[in-house]
Amino acid sequence: MDFIKNSLNKERFKTKQIISPVVQVTATETVIVSTTPPSEVDINKILKTILESGALPLVNSSNVLVTKLGEYTKNSSQNSIFLQIVFAVLYTGVTAAFVFYIVRKILRPVIALTNATSEVKSGNLDVTVKIKGHDELSVLTESFNSMVTSIKKNIKKQNELKKELENANEELKYKDQLKDDFINVAAHELKTPIQPILGLCELLRDRETNMEKDEEILDVIIRNSKRLHKLAEEILDVARIESGSFILKKEKFDLNEFITDIMRDFEQKIVDNKKNLNLVYESHDNSGIIIEADRNRLIQVVSNLLSNAIKFTNEGSITIIIERKKNNTNDNEIIASIKDTGTGIPQEILPKLFTKFATKSISGGTGLGLFISKSIIEMHGGRIWAFNNNIEDGSEVRGSTFTFSLPIE
Repeated sequence: MDFIKNSLNKERFKTKQIISPVVQVTATETVIVSTTPPSEVDINKILKTILESGALPLVNSSNVLVTKLGEYTKNSSQNSIFLQIVFAVLYTGVTAAFVFYIVRKILRPVIALTNATSEVKSGNLDVTVKIKGHDELSVLTESFNSMVTSIKKNIKKQNELKKELENANEELKYKDQLKDDFINVAAHELKTPIQPILGLCELLRDRETNMEKDEEILDVIIRNSKRLHKLAEEILDVARIESGSFILKKEKFDLNEFITDIMRDFEQKIVDNKKNLNLVYESHDNSGIIIEADRNRLIQVVSNLLSNAIKFTNEGSITIIIERKKNNTNDNEIIASIKDTGTGIPQEILPKLFTKFATKSISGGTGLGLFISKSIIEMHGGRIWAFNNNIEDGSEVRGSTFTFSLPIE
């Protein structure tokens, strides 16, 4: 028993040292209560009580720790879930933004091409799609722009060809009308001199000889024969000009003497036509003007212009003016003008005055003379033009002026 008591005392002392303060208090209280020597049963109870008294705080502490750990774990889980949600939202937003950017980058050129196609379909060919890059859509855009440009060029070319065809058609109509007019005029011009020639020739054959009367008849025959010859020459000249076989035979001569000789011939024509006209020559250079030209062809030009002036002027004057000037390129040239006080040029004829068959003359004429004159002057390197002379207030036309230029050294 002493051994057991000593052992219990030793164990009780050890227990006081190793257990928590709570166990120590409980064990002390238990020891104080048991003041009498314990029995074996009491020892077992004491041991049970000690064990229970020490284990209960441990269990309670474990429960608290588990509870705290649970709460921490719960809080940690909640934080983790929150972080996962935030991350998921951010990831979804970034993904959506990236997808939107990609889709927009792909759809924007597609939409632009679709709109441009609609514009082209509606007839607007000024549309251009501007997309930079090196991907397939950029290549498609360049191809689309090239296609639109090609369509514009083709349409422009078609319009130009259409306009050219329309102009050519109008030109053909105009030439066809000129051909008809020429046939009518030529038939009339040929018929007019042929009739008196035939009639007077028959008269000479059938009548008795009368020298004075015969001379008059022969003059009429000769005059009408010259008209036929002139008409034939004009037709041949037009054919030569249009075929490119019209050749000039140039020579040097004095223009003042040339004009003076022509005026002598036409003074007699004015007398023969019984017109009250004065033929005046004004030269601003009396020292002599030497030109190099085809003399016969230049006679043809001046004679044609003077003949027209006499035909359309019943009274007043016809003035020939010769001047030496410098042109726009500072080259010397001769300006020759024939000014009359006649009826002037009809406004509807003025724009096409120097074209073939342009005539509105009640006195007849094929309308070839001015066309030939223009061709001759241009082949000499000069120009020819005409205008009406208006009186000072501009209310009335008083004759016309025909002018041509010739280059000189």
